Amino acid sequence: MIRRALLPGAVLYAGCLAGPASAQYVLAFQDYNAPHIMCKAWERGSNTFLASGEAPNERPSGERFGYYAKKYGEETGKDLNYDCERFENITPDFRRTWEPGETYQGDSGDTYTLAKAPFLPDNWSTTPTPDEIEREAAQKKAEANAPRWVVCSTYDRAANMRYVGIVIETVAAKVPDEPSEQWVAALRAKKLLRSSSEATGECKVENTADAAQSRRADYLKFDPDFSGSIQQVHWALPGGTVAEANDAGGSNEETGSAEPAPPKKSAAEIAAEERAAREAQREAEFKAKQDEYERQLVDRERRVEEFNRLTAEMERQKEANRLEAEQQLADYQKKMSEHSEQIRQHDADVAAYERQVAATKLRKDFDERNGLKSKGEASTDDDANRCVSSAEVKQNASFTGNTGASIVNGCGKPVDVRVCLMTESKGWNCGVQWGVAPQGTWSYSSFHATGQVFVDARTTGSSRPLATPN
Repeated sequence: MIRRALLPGAVLYAGCLAGPASAQYVLAFQDYNAPHIMCKAWERGSNTFLASGEAPNERPSGERFGYYAKKYGEETGKDLNYDCERFENITPDFRRTWEPGETYQGDSGDTYTLAKAPFLPDNWSTTPTPDEIEREAAQKKAEANAPRWVVCSTYDRAANMRYVGIVIETVAAKVPDEPSEQWVAALRAKKLLRSSSEATGECKVENTADAAQSRRADYLKFDPDFSGSIQQVHWALPGGTVAEANDAGGSNEETGSAEPAPPKKSAAEIAAEERAAREAQREAEFKAKQDEYERQLVDRERRVEEFNRLTAEMERQKEANRLEAEQQLADYQKKMSEHSEQIRQHDADVAAYERQVAATKLRKDFDERNGLKSKGEASTDDDANRCVSSAEVKQNASFTGNTGASIVNGCGKPVDVRVCLMTESKGWNCGVQWGVAPQGTWSYSSFHATGQVFVDARTTGSSRPLATPN
């Protein structure tokens, strides 16, 4: 058993993921005359589709796919559903939900796989199925056996005579291409027309008995402007029979040449049959329109469902993109902050190193100027500078705009310390602390300092003057 059904987890994108420009998705009935078609079949509960791939579309192409899918289901014992999409253009993301070899994720989170349908013959979408061929043959046979009514009239100018034939009932397959030839031949065979007679006329093939009889009645109708005679003629058409109600009007009816007529139906019976035929035709047309409407309704409901799912999916994706962008921005800002801190720390370390080098050089120059250390000997004052820490500089110490520099006495005895800070406009601003205890700290601060610091230390009681940066 096979059913035309809605797809589980179907995905439809209308340009929103296909390129940089946005597109609008419009709900409409599917165009059954679109140039392309893609179909797929699946077993209920399965996440694998058997897909056709893109093929040229004809109006019955979808039913052809259904025919082969049904046959495959019967052979394999599977209860298959199928669906088709007809289109002129299709977005890449929507194509992925129909193309063999692709996978996609439905709105429920399930993953669906599309495999090549193994049951389709070559040119399946444009080649009639055996069922179509059988139906077409049956239709042609029915058309060939459809009843037809032939009525003829000829005017013989020489005899000033109009000949009107009886209505012949036959079937479409037995109506000759030119029934007037048989009609004229019958008149000549009856010697009603001489071979040299100048005759004009026609034969009409009607689809209903009423139309044929109406036309015959027109041929027999009295015309005051016609001065000749009218003669009804019984004649034979191969494969035809004499229709009933051939006695309307006219004169001088000639007889004796028609095939024996079958038992005649009454006018009521003919009218009932024609009425029944019309009712059957109307019923068939109504049923076809109803089926087409239901197919379009199912198709529209499927598209509405896909549109709603698509809208929700787009909103979810937009929110996910927003959260991801915010997280990436936060990560970037954090990295930049860490990088800035590393640069600041590096600059502080370089500045401290440069201050230490400058202070060492100043102390060396001071000691050399004052002869305070002999060649090859280390003074206790030098030892004090070795164990007193480098100045730690702090911006906005105590007050905004105030820069502080603090040291720690790491020596084992008290030390005297001079700390100088370079200011923006007044040069060095220095301060001295006497007798900083071991492991004790001392700080000195100045407004508008540039960050450059000078430090010198000596053992308390030493005769060496504390150095200055000047």
